[in-house]
Amino acid sequence: MQMEKKNIMLDYPTPDLYMAAYFLTKGIELIGMRRSPDSPRCFFVFSNPLACKIAVKEFYNKKGSVEPKTYAEAIRSLKDRVYAGV
Repeated sequence: MQMEKKNIMLDYPTPDLYMAAYFLTKGIELIGMRRSPDSPRCFFVFSNPLACKIAVKEFYNKKGSVEPKTYAEAIRSLKDRVYAGV
């Protein structure tokens, strides 16, 4: 009897700068960035896909709450990383 392999997502990529800043402000770890090979698009890659999915629901349902200054700093930090190519 062969066990079925489950498709388990180990990370959560998003191209949305503001969502990524929200994740950072919520304490979700940024584990890297990926650039799309055929476009200038950049994906921010986070650990803990379950926490990311919960945060996405909070964000779009306007139920989330973060400290505004920390959120603004996260946006600036991510922009710096994108433009620096880090």
